[in-house]
Amino acid sequence: MKKNLIFCFLLILIGCSEETLDINFRESIPVDGINQDDVVPIEKAIKGLYLIMDAMPVKTRSGCTRQIEAISVCGGNSITRSNGDLLSDTIAYIVNFADNQGFAVLGARYSLESIYALTERGSLDAKKLNNAMINAYRRNINNEPINTLTNNWGRNNEVSIDYMYDLLAESMVITPRIKVDKTYIYGEWKPISYIGPLVEVKWDQGYPFNMKMDYVTWNGYTAQMYVGCTVIAATQMMSCNRHPMSAPGDSATYPWNNLKLVSNYLNMKNYSPYYPDSLLLPEKSEYVDQLADVLHHIGKCFNVFFHEGGTGATIEDVLTGLKSLDPVYYKDAKWVTIKDNMDKIYKLLNDNKPIFIYGAEKGNSGAHAWIIDGYLNCEREVVITETSGYNPPITYTRREQGTMLHCNWGWQGTGDGYFLPGIFNVSKREFVDEIIDCNISHSLVMVNYGYSNEIIIY
Repeated sequence: MKKNLIFCFLLILIGCSEETLDINFRESIPVDGINQDDVVPIEKAIKGLYLIMDAMPVKTRSGCTRQIEAISVCGGNSITRSNGDLLSDTIAYIVNFADNQGFAVLGARYSLESIYALTERGSLDAKKLNNAMINAYRRNINNEPINTLTNNWGRNNEVSIDYMYDLLAESMVITPRIKVDKTYIYGEWKPISYIGPLVEVKWDQGYPFNMKMDYVTWNGYTAQMYVGCTVIAATQMMSCNRHPMSAPGDSATYPWNNLKLVSNYLNMKNYSPYYPDSLLLPEKSEYVDQLADVLHHIGKCFNVFFHEGGTGATIEDVLTGLKSLDPVYYKDAKWVTIKDNMDKIYKLLNDNKPIFIYGAEKGNSGAHAWIIDGYLNCEREVVITETSGYNPPITYTRREQGTMLHCNWGWQGTGDGYFLPGIFNVSKREFVDEIIDCNISHSLVMVNYGYSNEIIIY
């Protein structure tokens, strides 16, 4: 079959007082078997990205020019046919900024969301995301739900940043909205409200944060165990809450002011956990030493354990440890699923309280815990023209809101940024289009991954 390709070449300089996008892009977009009118032009996708960036809180912007280093395409029939999989309804633009200044994931079809992620640091591998899409598609057609709600999640391997690929892929592969004959003209995003980011630190599980952790032997090597994602997430949350206040010892208090000065000193790219002495301690080493003591103590309260190359804790032990550290402040803490408690997330954030969240990948083969510490709520006008069943066509305007949650992943800033809330719950497809979906049964041809993250509310 003849391949249909859209070739794009553009050089755009979009500027404002805070952000500038400098784009030099040439890419072939696979649209085999797809109506080209359904593919979002790259110019429009980038313009939408700019509008979201312009609405971001100042503290999460780069404060200088952010140049786009590369734009890649994931999904689509041409990319996936060699694997025997067809993803014609799932095409995404992956935008990586230069100098590791973050990435964005944009929907390249009108049936997808316009933006799924916009981060402040790190980069995204398009090949990895494409593979994650294929895996999610296969789970879909094989009808193999993922059950991530298990009390033993902490006993699995901790996952790395790859967990993010699965979250993004599974939310995009779900059957898109049912389509009717409409055209949309989108206005500019205008910020309504935002909170955060509340957490001011960007810590990691390795050196020097694990300086006080126990030594373990694994695969013939003896080294100090990692701090563990549960401990990093909880302690970063505590640094914002400033609770617990009382530390073990006579008249001792947690030195949160000092600990918040220990942020993001080390470049971990070339770090090996088996040779930590090859790296010098960062600045303010006294505070780093204090932080290592606190992390070790909280790890003991969570009963963390070493397992197959990672450090884990059960969800019961995390909750028990949290309440033991501050029986008053965390007395009402409990685990709930995110899909039934989105309103509680916004309430906690409005009260300046970060949220501890966890989930597992690929049927519990790994798990991760991190922090939600802010949101960005925007609004825009949408002019809609309907042609189906109308002669002449009718045109009307509605206001559309969009919210993105800010995540601190506990990877020393890598991947931190704003994410579409829907990627954290794909247990069932959400019906958000009142015109298209109001009379459609939720049970019709809908994918159910059985997937939902859990959070601690307090």
